[in-house]
Amino acid sequence: MRYRKLGKTGMDVSVIGLGTWQMGNGSYWNANLDDRESIKTIRTAVDHGVNLIDTAHVYGAGHSEEVVGKAVQEIGRDKVILTTKVGIWYEPDGEYNEATKCLKCDERVVMTQIEQSLKRLRTDYLDFYQIHYAGTTPIEESTAAMQKLVMQGKIRHWGVSNYNYEQLEKVLSLGYVCSYQPQYSLLFRDNQKKIDLCARNNVGVLTYGSIAGGILSGKYRSKEDLPKDGRGGTYPYYQGEAFEKTMELLKTLDEVANAHNCPVSQVAVNWVIQQPGITTALVGMKSPAQAIANASAADWMLTDEELRLINQTHDKLFGVPER
Repeated sequence: MRYRKLGKTGMDVSVIGLGTWQMGNGSYWNANLDDRESIKTIRTAVDHGVNLIDTAHVYGAGHSEEVVGKAVQEIGRDKVILTTKVGIWYEPDGEYNEATKCLKCDERVVMTQIEQSLKRLRTDYLDFYQIHYAGTTPIEESTAAMQKLVMQGKIRHWGVSNYNYEQLEKVLSLGYVCSYQPQYSLLFRDNQKKIDLCARNNVGVLTYGSIAGGILSGKYRSKEDLPKDGRGGTYPYYQGEAFEKTMELLKTLDEVANAHNCPVSQVAVNWVIQQPGITTALVGMKSPAQAIANASAADWMLTDEELRLINQTHDKLFGVPER
């Protein structure tokens, strides 16, 4: 495993991080993971060098945090860098579903959700806390709420996720942010300018969607193989012309994977963590075997020639990405 400093925090985080969305067993991706298996998966990932675990208050109505909390209690709090997210709010008298969701991060939301998250995670502090979406709360107000948590000792640092460029510029101007979490992969580079902005300000970047919702794992090779869940609405590569082009790109990734005797997913993850400005690629892991395979992506690196080949193939199929 390789490690990098997370922005200005001084914390060394693994270049492969564990994303735990599916461990929440929410309905969006029809996840139905056994909690005991998820705990084994987390333990295995840590045993193989992963020290960053990312979750969120909203994943499965807090269920992901509960699973992570049980695993961390067994592993040891000092063995992991723990982060969760705040800012998707459901009124206490509302049902926990998309219809009642709103995006805000005022002091009431922050102070309520931090206590719930700490309890579920079985810890009295977070290494860093992330605002899930900017939402409707003025950035100055959410910044003040997060800084209050730092002063209370409940979080050591904080960052943001899913901010647009103007929102990110604003929050960086206030001088507090340690990290930014965008969607980013070989197939999705729309957030590149924001990543460059973070690099100029020494802000860590944690990518999600690093294998484009699973399609860069090589698991799905025909439309008949595609999962019947909601990921097609999040990732456009599961349909139409984009799917066909992705299948062509996978042929090049197959060549590279064969040369390294590794799964295709490791090629896709390696591409991400070898891009300038990226600190960690967050990757979902559903089993101990998958945890070992994904963590092992950090055991080797793509050559300059392989990076050029992958980029040239991508650009020929999809066009040159904007910088």
